[in-house]
Amino acid sequence: MRKVLSVLCVVFLSLLMVSQVYGATLKEIQDRGVIKVALDVTEPFCYEEEGQLKGLEVDMANAIAEAIGVKLEISLPGWENITKAWDPNYDWSDFDIAMGAITITEERAKVCDFSDWYFMSGQMVIVPKDSSIQSPDQLKGRKVAALKASVCEDVASQLTDQIVLVSSVDEGYEKLLNGEADAMVYDGGFLQYKVKKDPRFRLLDENFTRERYGVAMPKNTSELKAVIDEVVKKNRKELFEKWFK
Repeated sequence: MRKVLSVLCVVFLSLLMVSQVYGATLKEIQDRGVIKVALDVTEPFCYEEEGQLKGLEVDMANAIAEAIGVKLEISLPGWENITKAWDPNYDWSDFDIAMGAITITEERAKVCDFSDWYFMSGQMVIVPKDSSIQSPDQLKGRKVAALKASVCEDVASQLTDQIVLVSSVDEGYEKLLNGEADAMVYDGGFLQYKVKKDPRFRLLDENFTRERYGVAMPKNTSELKAVIDEVVKKNRKELFEKWFK
């Protein structure tokens, strides 16, 4: 009998672990009155100006909070903490949803859910303006910066074996300027915006990938996802034109 009970306990605990759902539901967020959104600071998606957060993702977060009928609470935990969204052991205790130019991939979608896309992009290469590098073919053996645990790192590994991992795109820009890196792979939307504002850099004319950014959220929160999908589809064109044209 004890053996049978032990087996039943193991089965019960296994089922409990499989069925455990992390993250707040739409109703729980509404009852709380606040949605907690994690963003990554990278202009023009999220940046601070005159003491206020601005950017495409800040606007999208506000639109999501308004649609749900709650207040917005933004945190800036840094990219390494945002990657918790596709860590199977993360319990979603720090934030309800996350944005940060997060590329929707099959592997990540096995762990977390994504909204419909709100921005289309692709990986590009940026170099200092006076660099002799004219083509990605010239990057073999060169030091190429890439964001840790990102699609950028995968693309960089196809170009060189000398990868310089960085924790933020701003750190990557610094390494380009001080000579610690010869080039950097990053999302094209950001880089196109950067070279328009900063004449110290230029882009190599080649897009390596086509990617879609989505809002990351816990699995099994279908009602929350439905609301966010509607907001994203309604606002993505207007916000693109506001921030990139």
